[in-house]
Amino acid sequence: MEISKTMTTFIVIVLILIIISNLILFRRINILGSRTNRLKRRYDALFRGQNLDMEDILVSNAELLNDHSAILENLSKMVESDNKNLTSRLGKLENENKLVLDQVKSESRDQIDIMETKLEDSIDHVNKLAQNELKRLSDRTSAIVEENMEKTALCIQKLAFVRYNAFDYLTNDLSYSLALLNDFNDGVIITSIFGREQSSTYIKEIKKGKSFSKLSEHEIQALKKAINNQSSLSNDDK
Repeated sequence: MEISKTMTTFIVIVLILIIISNLILFRRINILGSRTNRLKRRYDALFRGQNLDMEDILVSNAELLNDHSAILENLSKMVESDNKNLTSRLGKLENENKLVLDQVKSESRDQIDIMETKLEDSIDHVNKLAQNELKRLSDRTSAIVEENMEKTALCIQKLAFVRYNAFDYLTNDLSYSLALLNDFNDGVIITSIFGREQSSTYIKEIKKGKSFSKLSEHEIQALKKAINNQSSLSNDDK
């Protein structure tokens, strides 16, 4: 852009100099015209004072007129030459300016291409970082989920509740057996026996769906329901 401004300033200066030169030439032409008019007035005064022939006067002043004509012709040639030089210089300046503009455009295109390449590289880099971060988060989430699943598997996940009457003289199914198992079928069976005079509560350990202690009919029923994940709160069918 600085080169383009410099070329424009140079063109303006050249135009100003040519205009000044043409003004000087025109000024000379005006001076020559004024001198010619003064000579004409003198000749007119002589014609009025003396009875002279115009042809004789022209012949006697032919050399002066020829000089004036030569000066006018030279001035015309100078003006024409200056105009040609001006046209040539302007053409050269336009060509140089065009070359400079083409160079600037070429450099701009190169810079744009470089910027686009850098931008694409930056986008690729950001995408790779994002993918790596997503993979890291996904792996971490999977590990947490797996760890929680392992921990959850040890928690109570299966239960079955069976109510019944432990004695024939009782009603309302106030006795019960409750099986509590985790995902590996480990847990306990809690049995409560209700009687009129007393009540008793028993806890039996379960490992992999089996008990080391003998189970009652209702405890076996509760254990099977829990293993089959048939969570229920039901009465024993009589």
